[in-house]
Order: sequence, then C-alpha cells, then structure tokens
Amino acid sequence: MDTLLDLELLRTFVAVAETGEIKLAAERVYRSSGAVSMQMKRLQELTGCELLVRSHRGVALTDAGKVLLSRSQQMLALSSNTLAALSGKDISGQLTFGIPTDYAADFTRHFMPLLKAKMPNLAAKVVCDRSRHLRKKRQAGTVDIAIVAGEPGIRDGMPLWSESINWVKSPKLALSPDQPVPIALFDGDCLIRDLTLATLENADIRYEIVFTSPVLDNIAEAVYNGLAIALLPESLHKFGQTQQVLPSEPFHDTFTLNERLTFNLIYAQGQNAHTVETISTCFLHAHQQLQSVST
Repeated sequence: MDTLLDLELLRTFVAVAETGEIKLAAERVYRSSGAVSMQMKRLQELTGCELLVRSHRGVALTDAGKVLLSRSQQMLALSSNTLAALSGKDISGQLTFGIPTDYAADFTRHFMPLLKAKMPNLAAKVVCDRSRHLRKKRQAGTVDIAIVAGEPGIRDGMPLWSESINWVKSPKLALSPDQPVPIALFDGDCLIRDLTLATLENADIRYEIVFTSPVLDNIAEAVYNGLAIALLPESLHKFGQTQQVLPSEPFHDTFTLNERLTFNLIYAQGQNAHTVETISTCFLHAHQQLQSVST
C-alpha cells in the first residue's frame, strides 16, 4: 500500500519551517513543543528523509525539507480551497489590515498581489502604524487583522515568524574605549527603542546619541554609513555593510543581545477560520518573497 501523508503533519511541518522555531510552531498549531517534535519525527519516518536541522539559530530545512515545504504548501492550499468550494463560501466583503509602518512598503508590494489572487472579491483596506498602536486599533475594532511585533508578557494572535535583533555597526566605524559610543536611536513607541534604552541604561560606558529618527530604515542608513551603531532586526542587516559588534571590539559584552523579534497575526474573535488561514498564508509567502529578494 502506498504511503499517505497526513495533512496535520504537513500543517505542523509548514509551521515549523515558516517560523524557524519549534516553540513558535507549537503556539501556531495549538500543540505542545513535545508534540510538535514527535510529529516531525513521525513525518521524517514516513518520508524516509531528514527534513530539519536544529542549531542555536533555530530550525533550518534540509534540501529534502525545502522540497517538502513547497509541496506541503500546495497540498494545504488545495485542501483549503476544496473545502471552501464545497461549502460554497466565496470570501468577499471588506477587511481592514494593519501593517507595521517600517514594513509597509515591502509588504504591500508583495502581500497585496497575493491577497488579490487568493481573494479577488475581497475589498481590502490597509492601515500602517506602529505595532502597539495597531493593537489598540484592533481592540477598538477599527482594524480587523494586523501583523504586530510580539511583546514580553503579551500572548496574542498567531505566531508567523521571528528574526534576531542585534547591535550592529558598519565596518567603516571603529569603536574606541577612549571615546563615547555613537548611538542611532529609533524615535518611536516600540520594542526596539525599549531594548535600546534598557541596554544603555544598564551599561557602564560613555555613549552619545548622534542620530534619531521615527523611521527604522533611516536608523539603518545611519549605521550603513558609519555614523553610529544601533539595535536592528536581522531583516535590516546588509551583507558587507553591517556586522555585529564583535568580541574583538571594545564594549562587546555591553552590546551582546540574545533577543528575537516575533511577528504575530492578531484578528477579531469570530473571524472566519478559512479567511484567517488564507490571509496568514499570504503574509507568510510575502515574507518569504521579501527574504529571497533581500538575500
């Protein structure tokens, strides 16, 4: 008898592949981390292939895993579309989406075409704002669905993906123990600013804030051009133009941070499950397209 792949195993596998972490994947599929690990073991036994490799950075796909991810996404999409077709439900009406300001240009470029293809009869409205403001708008009912950055102590929505946050500098900038450390500070109400200020407040060093901006891309440009160091998400690092503050440099211990920025999908209670799944898939595919463009 031919081996059949379980869609639930594939759904969990996709969650692990897209979030890069067993813990985040477990939260998305509403299972324990141990249960997710067991499912991945079972899937590898069924396929006869090593699909995942674990490291200190999280979980990465093998070549076989990359093949299975593409096929799994297609199978899950076909299953979802089939059920929608059989139920006679055509997703229509109006939904207001919230997208974090610093990711708006990239996500509208990649997300909106995907959404239009998946939901041609949906009237979409997009609101750009800081994650903390988007949470308030979701609670107030002025936004239906939003991507927001995770916050310590707040567990909301569906985890989508995560990325590391690091103190970075340009190779052009030489730090000296005899001079204040030049800092580029994000001037906005968000976790990045909070973590930056917490590091500086706890540091026994001299520093000077030489650049501020409410736009995260401007902070990144200040770093690329050697004006200052800053705390930036991994997606804003540029190969060859930025590097983490290295152990061989002054203040390395001060500017070592083991944090990850998690992005969650939050939505109104009672939102149609098929709608949420389709939209989350569009956001994830947009994120993957963005990663492939930036690498």
